[in-house]
Amino acid sequence: MWFASRPRLSDALRFAQYYHCHSLEDVPGLRRRRKFTTLIDLTRPLGEVFDAFSETTRYKIRRAERDGVEVTREPDLGNFAAFAKLEARTLEQYWPHLVATQAVIDDQLLVMHAHLVDPTASRVALYKSVSYYNQLLESSKRNLIGRANRLLHFRDMARFKELGIETYDMGGIAKDTADPKLRAINDFKIGFAGVLREESNYISQPVIWWNWLIRRQGVST
Repeated sequence: MWFASRPRLSDALRFAQYYHCHSLEDVPGLRRRRKFTTLIDLTRPLGEVFDAFSETTRYKIRRAERDGVEVTREPDLGNFAAFAKLEARTLEQYWPHLVATQAVIDDQLLVMHAHLVDPTASRVALYKSVSYYNQLLESSKRNLIGRANRLLHFRDMARFKELGIETYDMGGIAKDTADPKLRAINDFKIGFAGVLREESNYISQPVIWWNWLIRRQGVST
C-alpha cells in the first residue's frame, strides 16, 4: 500500500507493507520505520516551480536543453527492465501504475525514471531512477548525465502537472546520513526546492517473521 493515511489494524496479521504513509504513530502489530522525503507542489504555475529551484539546478536544466537532450516516455516494460538491469517480473505488478520516461541525446540513452502514480492521492513518487553515472570515470559524461537527469525531473513534473497531479515526490531523503554518496543524492534532490516531510513505512509481523525464516534458511544451507 502506498500513500495511505494510516495502516489498517487488520493488516497486522497479514502479509502487508505500507510505503509513504502519512501517519507518524506506532501501530500495534506493525513495525514503523521513519521515512523522509521532499514534496514539490505542482498546483503552482510551472514557471514558479522552476524559479524555486536552486541556481545550480536551473543552470543545469537549461544547459541540458542546449546540449540537445530529448525527453520521451518509455512504454515498454522490457526496455526499462533491461536498462535498470532488473528482471521484468519484479516490475510486472507495479508496471500498470508506473510512468517511465527517458532522457536521450543522439540516440544514446542517458537516464530513465519510473514514477508510481496515484491519481486518487494526486501524487507521484519516484520509484526508480537509473543511469550509468556511477559506472563512468569520464567527468564530461558524468556531468552530461547529471544535467540530463535534472532536465528529466523537470519535464516529468511538467507532464504530471498537465495530468492534474498536485504533488511530486522526489522518492526519499536519507536524513542526517554520513554516507557521502547518499549526501550527494540528497543535495541533488534538495536542489529542486521541495518541502521536507516525515512519513512512515510499516511492515507487518508476518512479513517480518517470513523474512527472518528466509534468512535463517539461507544461513543453514
